Amino acid sequence: MSWSDIAVTFYFIRSQIDWMVMLGLLGIWTFIYILRKAQKDRRNPIDLAYLLVDPTVGKVTLAKFAGFGAFLASTWVFFFLPVSGHFDTGYAAAYIATWAAAKVATDFINKPNPPDTDGKAG
Repeated sequence: MSWSDIAVTFYFIRSQIDWMVMLGLLGIWTFIYILRKAQKDRRNPIDLAYLLVDPTVGKVTLAKFAGFGAFLASTWVFFFLPVSGHFDTGYAAAYIATWAAAKVATDFINKPNPPDTDGKAG
């Protein structure tokens, strides 16, 4: 891909979408750049592998992968709807309720079993 192709692509994108979208994309790119720099710095405790690797198993698990994928997809929709003009409070409530329910479900599943206090073998 040559520089002229990139310039034509940028012009097409610029003419098709709003400046707020461009500002949002710049913000996302900046956020990704900062995370990447933090990940590469050995003195920094940030480890992006935690997004996919379950620390109890030490491997990528389906739950972590699906959770991260769902987070990316729902967040993209949450940002896309206002830009496209189809956003209302119902979508915001659904987004918040979905992630609150996911957190409660994860905490419930990972809750340790209470000790057996009645003395009966179970």
